[in-house]
Amino acid sequence: MMNKLSNYTKIISRLTLLLAVLFVVSCKDDDETVDTAFAVDQTEIEFMDCGGTVELKLASMQKWSAESEEDWCSITPASGVGSAVCTLKADSSYLYKARTGKIVFYSEAGDVAEVNISQFGYEPVMQLAEEVTIPSYAAIEEAYVDVEVTSNVSFEVIVPASVQEWLTLDGDATYTPGTTIPRKKVFRFNFKTYTDFVEDRIAEIEFKQTKAVSRSTRADEQQAEQPSAMLVKKLKIRQEKAPVIIPSREGDSLSVLSLLRVTNASINFSPSRPITHWNNVLVEEREYRYENPFTGESKDSTELRVVGLTLSLIDTDESLPYQIQYLTELETFGALSNANSFMKSIELGPEITTLKHLRSLSFLGYGLSKLPAEMANMTSLEELNLTGNSFTDLNDIK
Repeated sequence: MMNKLSNYTKIISRLTLLLAVLFVVSCKDDDETVDTAFAVDQTEIEFMDCGGTVELKLASMQKWSAESEEDWCSITPASGVGSAVCTLKADSSYLYKARTGKIVFYSEAGDVAEVNISQFGYEPVMQLAEEVTIPSYAAIEEAYVDVEVTSNVSFEVIVPASVQEWLTLDGDATYTPGTTIPRKKVFRFNFKTYTDFVEDRIAEIEFKQTKAVSRSTRADEQQAEQPSAMLVKKLKIRQEKAPVIIPSREGDSLSVLSLLRVTNASINFSPSRPITHWNNVLVEEREYRYENPFTGESKDSTELRVVGLTLSLIDTDESLPYQIQYLTELETFGALSNANSFMKSIELGPEITTLKHLRSLSFLGYGLSKLPAEMANMTSLEELNLTGNSFTDLNDIK
């Protein structure tokens, strides 16, 4: 009996030893498998032209280090022990074409894992609005429109000769970018008053690339570089037609209010009251021919019309507003005391010379420096007072 127990004990001991050996071998095999695992979860990474960050997972049970072959892409951390999550950060590109490189991981055991990196180059761009609208009138210091262009190519601004009489570019007409990263550039266009109330007037401005850029395709940088197509953009500047003013009693009211507003004249009455109660405005009944170019209506009419107007305590750097020409029954007109008139040099426009009934005209301290040649056509004019203006040459008074 004792021999049998002894045999059983020996068998159990041997089995236990065998299992222990198998367990050790198994653990050793598992350790060797883990130790030799050295890999990244991505082997191809693309960055946008503006740069950015990407997380990369490394599987390892060893010491490791990493390096970037390109200075435009960095890796953090660049060394460690065991598995880790690394951050790849790419700078913004400065190229039109794509660029490539590698991130290389090295293990303590001599294993290597590579990650191919690439970054798109900037597309040549020129972005701006297709159309902007400007008013028919604005004060001199506000008679402009700013146009914003976002671009990374050289270009020039072309204003057609046919519109330069009323629309001009203020400043340099060419642009050269300092970087391939699209930047904003503002161009200012100055405009003149538009008096036509039939239709808007339009200018088409051209923004034309002046220098081609070469770039490789994003799909294959090894392909031969080809110059990109030259960019051309067009901007439509639309100037609104002038408010409709038809010589009549209603037209006279609109004209007077426009004159007061544009010249910043002193007003000590309520525009909501009838024009017969407006200070410095004289009205009388007149017979005249009413002409409406829109309806085609034409008739003889009799009603109160403005025959006298005085603007005082004004503040303007401009000639008289064009609305003066619609006061067709005006007989006397005066513009008095322009602010800092001694510092101003204003050329009088021809609009007032169209008034066939004007007999008395006064500009006292307005700052005039030149009269229009059309003054010679004012055959009904009996009195002209130009006291306190800025004339320096008698030839400027005709």
